[in-house]
Amino acid sequence: HLSDINEYKNTTKQKKEIKITSINFKDLVGFYQYPIKKYYQKKMNIYYNYDDDILQEVESFEIDNRERWLLKNKLLQQNENAATFRNEQVKKGNLPLGNIADLSIEKIDSEVSVVKSRIKVHANGEKINQIPFEIELNKLTLTGTIENVYGNKIINCCFSKNYYKNAITAYLSALAGRALGKIN
Repeated sequence: HLSDINEYKNTTKQKKEIKITSINFKDLVGFYQYPIKKYYQKKMNIYYNYDDDILQEVESFEIDNRERWLLKNKLLQQNENAATFRNEQVKKGNLPLGNIADLSIEKIDSEVSVVKSRIKVHANGEKINQIPFEIELNKLTLTGTIENVYGNKIINCCFSKNYYKNAITAYLSALAGRALGKIN
């Protein structure tokens, strides 16, 4: 029995060496945005995913700040007019029915149109692009996509009061773009 115990101790002392050869850019950005969360997910395999898939029992007559933030980001990425966007979101259940949806979209569209006009000024007529990349760093490969690229600029917008995680994304994207020689 003593030999079995010693053999067990020797096998548990030997650590498995994991060789990392590639890092996804989204994982790197996620680590800088939420270091503790990413540590628990990658090292300890602990995931907390809260999905609210339960249908609401009552109809929503107003949208909260989180829903407003999501709608602003969706509308910013859309090229369609606000009426088409409104109809699509009402069908998906993301907006209340009737006149409240009209008022909500009107307010959101006025805020988003200001941001779109500012983007247009800074983009100098360039269309939005994505740059897929693969950067070799010693024995490590960083792969991913740089988003919101207009010509040789990255233009990011944030509708949140807490803009730090968006600033981290923009900064790391700019670093990757500079390393590729695609961003000035």
